Formats: sequence, structure tokens, C-alpha cells
Amino acid sequence: EIAMQEFKSSAMSDEHKLALKRHRTTIVEHVNPYLMTDYLLARGIITSPIAGELRRSESQPEAVEKILDMLPSRGDPAFYAFCDGLRDSCQLAWLADLLEGGGTKNPSFANPSFAKTPSFVSLPDGHGMSEKYKKELIRYRFHLLEHIIPERMLYHLLLRKAITPAEFKLVDREMTKKGANEQLLSILPTKDDDAFFALCEGLRGDCDAGWLADLLEGKELQSHQKELLISHRQALVDNMKPIPIIDFLVSKDILSINVAQDIKKLKTAREMNEKLLDIIMTMKSGAFLMFIVALRMLPDNAWLADLLEEPTVDTVMRRDRRDMLLAYRSIILSNVKDTDKVTEYLVKMEVLTPAQADDLNSKRGNEAKCGRLLDMLPPRGDEAFEHFCAALRTRLHLGWLADTLEGEGMTSAKKLQLIRHRAVLVDKMAPEPIITYLSQSQVVGKPQVFTKAMGNYVINAPLRDERNERILDLLPSRDDLAFDVFCEALRTMAKQAFLADLLDGKQTAVQSVQSVQSAEMNGALPLAQHPFNLMSGTSVRAHRGQQVILEVKGEAKNVRWLYEGELIPPTKGLHKKSDGFKHELRIDSMTPELGGTYTCEGTTPGGGVACDITIIVMTEQELQL
Repeated sequence: EIAMQEFKSSAMSDEHKLALKRHRTTIVEHVNPYLMTDYLLARGIITSPIAGELRRSESQPEAVEKILDMLPSRGDPAFYAFCDGLRDSCQLAWLADLLEGGGTKNPSFANPSFAKTPSFVSLPDGHGMSEKYKKELIRYRFHLLEHIIPERMLYHLLLRKAITPAEFKLVDREMTKKGANEQLLSILPTKDDDAFFALCEGLRGDCDAGWLADLLEGKELQSHQKELLISHRQALVDNMKPIPIIDFLVSKDILSINVAQDIKKLKTAREMNEKLLDIIMTMKSGAFLMFIVALRMLPDNAWLADLLEEPTVDTVMRRDRRDMLLAYRSIILSNVKDTDKVTEYLVKMEVLTPAQADDLNSKRGNEAKCGRLLDMLPPRGDEAFEHFCAALRTRLHLGWLADTLEGEGMTSAKKLQLIRHRAVLVDKMAPEPIITYLSQSQVVGKPQVFTKAMGNYVINAPLRDERNERILDLLPSRDDLAFDVFCEALRTMAKQAFLADLLDGKQTAVQSVQSVQSAEMNGALPLAQHPFNLMSGTSVRAHRGQQVILEVKGEAKNVRWLYEGELIPPTKGLHKKSDGFKHELRIDSMTPELGGTYTCEGTTPGGGVACDITIIVMTEQELQL
């Protein structure tokens, strides 16, 4: 339990104690303890040691319970600070009003973006993530908020199918790194354990935070790490500066405050070093890596970190190839139907030993074997990658997959554009002319984007949407120039040029959705070709305070505007008008709360039509990137 320190204040009034008691269940259900802990610490209501204990609580409800147990002993100032924290930090003004006697217990007006779990977040069968993994996400939450790079992690999790496109969109429209990571960490616990491991893979491969992945997974100290500690123990004991190293390890949650205090009670630096090394020998692999970081931060101890660092191996696989195996992991698992043939080839080429092949063969199911094989390839270097691709071609006749993996890969910005507009691209693209354009090697001055094998793989898909899906699956493996060629391919068809504008970011905050030729309109277009449906799924970016006009063109009656699926009532600052062909929604001044998906709905002789437009609110600096 938290050892509460004396707080120099009069006791809390009975009225405030009763309010906290009466609404305790509601508070525990809704309050984010991590945000509240930070707020109360900044206001001086709690001390740093107490904040640390709160953050190490096993669950969010437990942390909130501890805060509520603590507040009465800190007087009325603590009550008012808690209410301020509900409004300013937790975005729960309705709950603060409830405590202060002026609110309602059913805040139907609350912004949906602050709900604990968005309604469209997909919940798995059963109970989601295992409790032990949820606890690890809570325990290391502050490190995750600091070290996750959202624009990289989101792409990785989407490829691994750990999050849905709708969840990607929800997190992606957050304006800050912390906001995006907070949103992501609220979604992940609702997923299964595969999402946890996908997060750990992303920390290692995309965020340069392998030590944090090791901590989350609780990996034991490896034998070679123990050997290094034993071999260099004397040098470490004689030369380490224990106090700053201990303080650093406490700040990273490697050591508890109590353990740190016990070490510091020892009389000499040598004794402290002996004790510290004994403790690290019993800890996890991630603790060993953070110990090296602590050493390297001290100029006089950096050489000790060099002693413990694993030697650089020339055979380690190139980063871009490791990224490609990770990005296309799910596609590899879906298409490699006979892992045994690949394993046999790799043994023949001396990439794997017979013993390692036996280990692979002991796995149940082809997908499990293939997943284990993919995990074994990166430490075996570029040669292993090349032989794996050769095995795909010669043993499994998957030349298109080998060609894909051998691509240079697009930058994150280009990949994100393809992800953001994937739904509308799949729905609107005409795949055959695009494949022809991307596969031609004779287009003057333009590179061949897809190899013959890749083009055949796309064309062989039975359905149009599936062909479009395959185009968008393979395209990120090409380089940035291929992205430009893809946009040019779209512009060769007049009705699809708008898709290229979306990808190029040429859409402005004044969103003009153009109609098809009026002659076609007079010919009673099918609903699928109505201008509303043709342009549905577009997105625009705007900055805070900017006026935004959403303009949709196309003949329709009974037009109405919705926000996130709900009819927009008469609201100050939002203006709607329609003349039967041009339909406009004007927002006088954008705010983050107004970001989201707007829908223009109407009726035609052929039935109902709708156009979805998503506004992403960004800072002016982000818009210029």
C-alpha cells in the first residue's frame, strides 16, 4: 500500500467527503489515473514517491481507488484540485460538476472521442488481452507514451491486423504524439494477445526500443548476458558510479524505490556496486539493456558499456530487409503453404542447421512453422534473406512475393497516404488499366513499378475489389518514385484523377467534390456512379481556427448533414445550405473537437446517396510537412 505522508492542511469537509463516497463507483469507472496522478503531482497535492506508487498499481481501477482513499486526508484543496483535474486533464467536466453538485449523472452531451472504448473498436471473442499483458501495458505506460513513434507503429499494427482501419483512423487524427499514443493504449487492451506481441515487434523494429519490448515480454536474462556480467564483474565493481546509475534505473522502473534505498544504505561505492550487480543478475533482459544505457550516460563509465555490448556481427540483416519481412509478414503467412520446402532449401544452402530444421518441424501447423522461420531469418544476415527469396521462387513458385520483398520500400509518409485513402481507392479504382501502366517497361522516362510476376498476381484475383487490394498491398514495397507513377496512372483516367489529388495532398480545406458531366447525370446514372458515392471517403486537413467549407455537388433532394453518423442540429458556427445541386456545410472556425467524419446524405429517383468527408485537424507546422 502507499505510505501516505502527512499533508499540512485541515481535514476535508464532510460535504466533500460525502460527494467522493457517493460517486465513488462512477469515478473509478471513468477516471484515467495516470492523467490524474500527473495533475495532482503538478498541483502539489501528492509527492513524487506517492505518484510512483500510484503508477505501479496493478490496474487502473486500483490506482483510482488509492487516489480516492488518499484525498480526504489532504483537505478541501485536494478536493478542488481533483475536480480541476477532471476538467483540465481527464476531460470529464460533467463528473466534476457532479461532484460539486451541479451536474447530471448521464452526460449524453459528452464528446464521443473521450469514451473509454470507441464504439467501432473491434472487440475479440472472449475477454480480450490476457490480464498479465494488460498489467505490463499499465506498468510501463509512461515509457510507451514516450517511446512509441505513432506514425511508424500504426502502420506496423495495421499490417499485422492488430488494429482495424477505423481504429487506425481514430488514432491517426490525434494532433500530438502523446494524444495518439494515449488513444492507441486505450485500444490495445481490447485486443487479443497477438496485438501485444505485435506491439513488441513494432517497438523493436520501428521505434528502436527493443529494451522496452523485452521489459514488456518479461524475457529472462540471456546466458551470454550473464556471462558478460560475470566476466567483467571486477571492472564494473571497481569503476561504476552507483548513485546516478541507480537513480536512472529507478526512473525507468527497473528498480523500485525501496530496493534503491536499500542499496544506497551500504557504506561504500564498491559495496553498492556488488549489490546492484547481484540484483541485475536476477532480472530480465530489458533490465540488462537499460543498465548498459545507464553506464553509457556517464562519460567515465561509457567504456564499461562497451564491454557489455554484444559484438557487432557483420552478418546481421540490413534494416530495410528486416522491415520488409515484418511489413509483409501476414501476406507471407497467408501464401507460403508449404514451409517444409523452404526449410529444406535453407538447410541445403547452410542457412539453417538440421537441428534448427527439426525445431521448426516440431511446430504444429504450417502457419506456426512459417512464423517461427521468419523470426529466425534476421540474425542470419542478408544471405538468409536472399536464399529465402530464392526458395520462394524455385520451391513454391511465388516469384511475385520474392519480387515484392526485394523492393526498396516507400517512405512512411507515402505509405500513410495509401493507408488513409485505401478504402476509397479500393472502391473507385479501375485495376486493369492501372496494372497495365505500372507493369509497362516501355513508358518513356518512367520506371517499371511492378514486375511481370507481380502484375500477373494482381490480375489473377477473381474480383475487382480484390485486384485493387492486391495493388495496394504490393505498392508500398516499391520506392517513392513508384508512388508518383501510380498517381500518374490514376490521372490517365479522367474520372479517377481526383484519387491522385487525394494522394498528392492537393485537396484543400475547401473541399470541392466535383460532379460527373451533366449529360451523364441526365442519363440517370446508377447509384454507384452518382457524384456523392463516387467521391465518398475523401479526407481533408485543416488547422485550428481555419474556416472550412465542405461542398458536395450532385443532384439530390432532402439533403442533410451528419457528424459521426448523428444528425447535426442547428449549431452556432456551423452553416448549411443547398440548392438541389450544390450542397454546402461551412464551419466558421475549426477546433480539434470538430474533427471527424461528416456525411452529406440525400435522395434521388434511384434511391439514397451519401458522401463521407473526413476532416483531420492539424497544427500549421504539421500541415507544412
